Amino acid sequence: MAIRVMWLAVLALSLWAFREANSSQPPVGYTGAPSDNGTCRSCHSGGSPAPSITLIESGGASFSTYTPGGPAITLQVTVTHPSASKYGFQLTVLDMSGGNTPSQGLTQTDPNTVLQTGSSNRRYIAHKNAGGTNSWTFSWTPPATNVGPLTWYIAANAANGNGATSGDAVGTLTLTVQPASVTALAEGVAERAPVRWTGQFLRLEAPAQEATLYTLEGRQVAHLVGEGAHSLSVPPGVYLVAWRGPDKQGTLRLFIL
Repeated sequence: MAIRVMWLAVLALSLWAFREANSSQPPVGYTGAPSDNGTCRSCHSGGSPAPSITLIESGGASFSTYTPGGPAITLQVTVTHPSASKYGFQLTVLDMSGGNTPSQGLTQTDPNTVLQTGSSNRRYIAHKNAGGTNSWTFSWTPPATNVGPLTWYIAANAANGNGATSGDAVGTLTLTVQPASVTALAEGVAERAPVRWTGQFLRLEAPAQEATLYTLEGRQVAHLVGEGAHSLSVPPGVYLVAWRGPDKQGTLRLFIL
């Protein structure tokens, strides 16, 4: 009987330790991506409804394309649920063959996140010290060359805070982003530039409906939405502009004097 009680105590301590480890950061490789170990459902269950998960560019722009060889961009993942008290997540990004190269561009920038490395050097961004925070940012540098569509895998947990793994709602998001069209990039240079500096304003013209300005070092300095003239306060110099419209997108260098 004493041995049975001791064994149960050891098991309880092990489960407690595993739960606490998940609270500080999730175990590596639970995004639902190919060759991963599963998702948050491997440990948490019982809650409903499933949380809502979004991945957008910092500042609110939709994230549907990437620019091969472009500068690092700041992305934001958000998990929402009507009644959860604690939130956690883990994500990675792969090419269409399941290759890990795109994940090498992941960089931890938010103190509430952690950068993890799994098998075959696959990188992940995940929560750190799960709590009431439900939105996190991180940096991602696109691959240097066009490697085709990339798929983001995100698993999230909206926990009820009861100290156990029961009653927690789990959700997943799979998002595929396309490389900026080579044709569109060429047209953005050959035709009249849809983003122009007029000497006083930065002007967006069709087909450009939004534009993001970066320094040549990759730091985002402005994000503009809507056709027309926009006031802009940046030092004179050369900038990289990524623009997009309903059916075209492109990049160009912009000289601001």
